[in-house]
Amino acid sequence: MTWKGFKDIQARIEVDVTKSEEELLAQADRSRRKNAKKAIREGLMAVEGKTDEEWDEWHKIYKKVCREGGIEHDSLEKYKIPGRLLMLIKKGGKILGGGVFGETENKFIWKAYASLIEFQHLRVNDFLYWSGFVWAKKRGKKIVDLGGWQIKARGHLEGINNFKKQWGGKIVYYNIYSKNLFYILGRKAIRNFVLARWFWDRIKKRPQIKQNENKENKKTYETENSVEYFYENFQIFDIEKKIIEKYFKGKILDLGCGCGRTTKYLFEKGYDVKGVEIVEDMVKKANNIFPKLNIRQGDACKLNFKGNSFDVVFFSYNGLDYIFPEKERVRALKEISRVLKKGGYFVYSSHNPKELFYKFRPNFILRNFFRGTLFSKYKLEKQKFGNLSTYYGSPKKQKKLIEGNTDLKLIKKISRNKNDLHPHYIFVKK
Repeated sequence: MTWKGFKDIQARIEVDVTKSEEELLAQADRSRRKNAKKAIREGLMAVEGKTDEEWDEWHKIYKKVCREGGIEHDSLEKYKIPGRLLMLIKKGGKILGGGVFGETENKFIWKAYASLIEFQHLRVNDFLYWSGFVWAKKRGKKIVDLGGWQIKARGHLEGINNFKKQWGGKIVYYNIYSKNLFYILGRKAIRNFVLARWFWDRIKKRPQIKQNENKENKKTYETENSVEYFYENFQIFDIEKKIIEKYFKGKILDLGCGCGRTTKYLFEKGYDVKGVEIVEDMVKKANNIFPKLNIRQGDACKLNFKGNSFDVVFFSYNGLDYIFPEKERVRALKEISRVLKKGGYFVYSSHNPKELFYKFRPNFILRNFFRGTLFSKYKLEKQKFGNLSTYYGSPKKQKKLIEGNTDLKLIKKISRNKNDLHPHYIFVKK
């Protein structure tokens, strides 16, 4: 038996297109279906690109997207070869984006795609993928290979993975071989170790994209994975029940209420409660499933309520910690103080920096060290549904920040457990 070389693992994601178009659309994530239909209504068209000018125009878009994403781009010659198919998405004759396919007897294989960000509202990428399925069916193919699936993806690659997965495909793992041991070990190191990835990005001279964490946090919460996570994790914690029983009265404002986890509980207990959530899809989901709940879309930093309106403001599940930066956190606190009645309570939970010393978290430490946020107030946390810049403030810091900027005074800190990692704070308006 011939030795193939040293082995590593790789993955791709494939969609079975032998089903009807209705079934293909039905198996896709709701947001993908919605966006594909929107693109069709907007008059987008998928056409084959054949001329040199069309290939050149697509490659310019592809290079622009790669540069903005800090990714190396390939030459046009790599894609423009016999047997490749160029699909262009146009509206009114203008090229908005496109992709390149390879073909085998039974497969369409995505090689590259890109679209102009200024036309993102037209859902070009969703229409591009959907058109790929339609074209594949018309050409008698059985499978559309959506290309590489990044194992232990990071950064923008996590978003690409999620986008591909939402079309209802199957992840296929396979082995690759090389007689170069250092190549295989390098691949494994880059995939598994933050430090190795950081050095590799420096070697490849990939630019570090500075992000607006407040927008990124909101974007993370707006994903389908996030909406489903907060809908499925609907239980009320024992500590919340105890606090509600002791401190809650009158009119309640439930901030950052998600899909109505705490709002529903308070409503069923007979409280006059209004829920406010910044993520539109969470508000829609809550109101569709629990139409009796009073939940509206809104921003904690700019509350659409008159002053002295509520007896209690509740910001559960550490939600206040994802408002970035600290000056915006202060804006939210001032708004909370404004809408509270005199003698009213502000109740919330938050991350205690003590958590950083309670258990050893090497990936968390390295991730934040190389981002320069290890000793900052906000640190990057990886959640099940995405990444969030998260505020860590000691009880002393919490008291100083709130009492120094509002009319609120701390009256109680309640620990959820003996480790005091996510305490609840009770402030009263004097």
